[in-house]
Amino acid sequence: MATKIKFPKQKVPKGAVNQSLALQAMQATEGWAIMQQNMLDNIEYLEECILEKKQDNVTLDDLEVDRLRDKRGFLKELVNMPAKFAEKLETGTATKENYDPYFADAKELIKSRK
Repeated sequence: MATKIKFPKQKVPKGAVNQSLALQAMQATEGWAIMQQNMLDNIEYLEECILEKKQDNVTLDDLEVDRLRDKRGFLKELVNMPAKFAEKLETGTATKENYDPYFADAKELIKSRK
């Protein structure tokens, strides 16, 4: 049986540059490569299930296919997330997301859609 390694709690680096560098360093690890490959394999599997409308030889209805599409979309976002965050930190566009459905003016609405 494999032994579990106990890791000390990591501190979040301060400053956008240091955070970006930490995300880039994480992407170069074997652990991230394993996770990324696993996610890419799952995306491929989900795409096959969506196209065939079958999962494990069970026919899927439209709602179940939509759920698989959602999972696929989530995985596609997740696999690129470290690179996306690092890029946002480097360019200085890391702003807090505004989830308020009402905007003060048209400029705010247009800005939120970019």
